[in-house]
Amino acid sequence: MPAPYPTLFGARVWPTNFLKLWFPFFMTGSTAYFGVAYIHTKLMDAPDDKWVNIVKNVQDSTEAQNVRKEVETYLKKLETNKH
Repeated sequence: MPAPYPTLFGARVWPTNFLKLWFPFFMTGSTAYFGVAYIHTKLMDAPDDKWVNIVKNVQDSTEAQNVRKEVETYLKKLETNKH
């Protein structure tokens, strides 16, 4: 004889809508997810500044290398003119 109430795997179940049943878990999960994402974003340095600094360092080192080459060629010209 079947039970006079709805069952799921032998346990009694009560009719309720999906959102009402799972709402606390949705709120807790979304709060934890977005809270961790917010904290992670705040703790990280601004990634744009990081890449701007890397590009600036590369450009500065390239300019320094160009200046060094110009100085080397100038010194070589001076040495060849001495002899």
